[in-house]
Amino acid sequence: MPPALQNQWLVELWRRFNLRFSLYDEERCRAIEESDQSANPFLAEQLVICSLSLFGQAPERHRQARAAGWDLLIVDEAHHLQWHVDQAGQDYLWVEALARETRAVLLLTATPEQLGRTGHFARLRLLDPDRFHSPSALRDEEALFEPVAEAVDVLLSGQPLSTAAAEPLLRKLGESEALALVHQLRQPGRKDDARAALIAMLLDRHGTGRVLFRNTRERIQGFPARRLHSYPLPLPEAYQHCLQDPDTPLSLRLTPEALYRETTGRPWWRFDPRVDWLINRVKRHTREKLLLICALAQSARELAEALRVREGIPSALFHDEMSIVERDRAAAWFADKESGCSLLICSEIGSEGRNFQFAQHLVLFDLPLDPDLLEQRIGRLDRIGQQGDIQIHVPYFDQGAQAVLLRWHDQGLGVFARTSPAAHTIYRRLEPALVQA
Repeated sequence: MPPALQNQWLVELWRRFNLRFSLYDEERCRAIEESDQSANPFLAEQLVICSLSLFGQAPERHRQARAAGWDLLIVDEAHHLQWHVDQAGQDYLWVEALARETRAVLLLTATPEQLGRTGHFARLRLLDPDRFHSPSALRDEEALFEPVAEAVDVLLSGQPLSTAAAEPLLRKLGESEALALVHQLRQPGRKDDARAALIAMLLDRHGTGRVLFRNTRERIQGFPARRLHSYPLPLPEAYQHCLQDPDTPLSLRLTPEALYRETTGRPWWRFDPRVDWLINRVKRHTREKLLLICALAQSARELAEALRVREGIPSALFHDEMSIVERDRAAAWFADKESGCSLLICSEIGSEGRNFQFAQHLVLFDLPLDPDLLEQRIGRLDRIGQQGDIQIHVPYFDQGAQAVLLRWHDQGLGVFARTSPAAHTIYRRLEPALVQA
């Protein structure tokens, strides 16, 4: 799992399930070996949490991990594992080798579409390389799913199965096995058992079967509503001057404070109206917890400095240049109901893995291009256990890239108000036109 999430998993597994895992890094492995030079460090504990980066620091650790004989391998944020037909990422190869030596494998991701159909196939390949051996074969098989899926919908609804709907079932399952069950669907005393038997048979033959499970919001209740509040602000003249160059990269157009810092070396927060908006927001709502996410660690640091210098407003910082312990302390300070701070300022690392469902207000200081990354940001608050509606605040410049991107995410994809499984696919198809706009 990503290094930033290790402590989070450690705490959640202990607090929720009383499972005492051990965090493994190179220092711990060496300590175990110093006490017994012939020991495999991964045999010292039954429950282990480690980052794949450990294997990059010391390749010998991967051999030791494979030799330890695990019952279950769990990979969090599995969408980061990159694979292509002619080349695989190193993290993917490490997981693939471990999966071959492990009885059961569980891959977890909240954004399965992030790497497209190729990424989806790559994850299935880790689970069952014999079953999923070719991307083209999987695509051909998926083309035949629709009529079977429609028949399954009829079975699940309890409605009578028509002759037309039964035909794809008989073709998929074979008449010798399925015909008797289809006849039993018309017999009042036997139709429930027949329906359950047909569904069970289809699970084992249809597509990914029992390999892929999707927990959607429609099936799991308890999620809050999401409300967007956008605040158009004038683009400062200093930013307009910096943005005149047509060759300015899009990443800097979306984070003009970084462009100004890079161009002039002077503090942008003295004139940026987003800072004024934030100060007024914090001063008016001192009792509300406010999570702010921006793309860059340096912008997060300078924003915290601006609040402290200009108004004496304390805030916690959470960014990728801090140690795990420092980030945990910042998150704990923010979570403290009695004496904690009301504002946590995060870089993009705060959009992955952390749970802040005790807060209801999210400020997006900038917007990412990828809707999956935007969903990850909102997902810090949009979790089971959230007690109120999520208020999403977007202060943005009414001219230029930020305004276009806000309109795209809101009116084009609708991802502020709800999750959209298709959003990433649409984004990938239209990305060139979006970048041009």
